[in-house]
Amino acid sequence: MMKQAILALALAGSAQAMCPNQCSGHGVCKANPKDSCACYSRRETYDEFGTYADVVAWTGADCSLRE
Repeated sequence: MMKQAILALALAGSAQAMCPNQCSGHGVCKANPKDSCACYSRRETYDEFGTYADVVAWTGADCSLRE
């Protein structure tokens, strides 16, 4: 009985999201919404004053498409 409880706790603690293609190395795997990728963005400057914006760099279900 004790072995089963320890095994159940060990398996519950190791659960993680399974994303398509591990987000192609261009994003982070999220468990919510179910097994989806949060693709990386890049920071771009627009003028000499340092005005900038974060722009999506990768897109697609597995972050494999360059934006």
